[in-house]
Amino acid sequence: MKNIIVPTDFSISAKYAAEFALSLAKLIKGRVTFLHVIQLIADPVMATALPVSTLEEAKREMKNFKLSIHLSDKSDKTNIGEAKVLYGDVSSTILETANELKADFIVMGNVGHSNFLDKLFGSQTLNVARGAQCPVWVIPDKIASDKIKSIIYATDLAGDEVEVINKLITISDLLGAKLKAVHVESEFESKISSSEGIIAIIKKYLPAKSVIFKNLHREETIRGLDTYIKNQKPDLMVAAQEKKGFLENLFHSSVIKNFILSAKIPLLVLQKKMEIIEEEPYLNRVKNLIEL
Repeated sequence: MKNIIVPTDFSISAKYAAEFALSLAKLIKGRVTFLHVIQLIADPVMATALPVSTLEEAKREMKNFKLSIHLSDKSDKTNIGEAKVLYGDVSSTILETANELKADFIVMGNVGHSNFLDKLFGSQTLNVARGAQCPVWVIPDKIASDKIKSIIYATDLAGDEVEVINKLITISDLLGAKLKAVHVESEFESKISSSEGIIAIIKKYLPAKSVIFKNLHREETIRGLDTYIKNQKPDLMVAAQEKKGFLENLFHSSVIKNFILSAKIPLLVLQKKMEIIEEEPYLNRVKNLIEL
């Protein structure tokens, strides 16, 4: 059975994430585990770490949270597994728990950034998306997985795109959605290599007609991607990042942070290996990007 981890701070945003996770669990015959982390804070007087809330309070909140999900979701409850309440750093504990349970997905709620707490939770979401070994869903609003019918994958055409896109083909087939890989090429980038040639190489290693590629030429990557998404109105945005190498690259840090903190559509973040197809145009592109 597939494992889905849903971190919760008991907010309405976390409730949306939990309901999405349950709809996803039904599709993949999975089990949802709810996780609340009691954040420790430093005590400057005693030089110790103190919990923000008590264990009893958190367990009571978790019970009410699960009850609210039960009331809002009328379908079968066999997809709801255990609930965990743990002490620790929020993002680190989420990642450790996901690894222990061999999670297939982490599903998190998204919030805006109207106040300090919103910004804090947004940063925790970003930390989890960066550090997770499994795909991370970021859900900004109430949505069911069966409502996702169009997916846009924002690609930089570097790293093991074949593996990432094959994973997305599996997910899009599961959801019954159309998949489009979109590359926004800046004026500077277009002078480095031919994106069309790289796309042709990648397509050779994918099932025929499984994904539509769109290569756009714009002055600036982030703005071009943002405009394209607003015009196309997809149901899901996908970004992939490498654990090492390109993590702090402008494309990844800007795109992922932008959409995690402010997106109005769900975001799926995948990890991407630096291992690539050994064909000359592809290798040259990665070499040039590394040297930027």
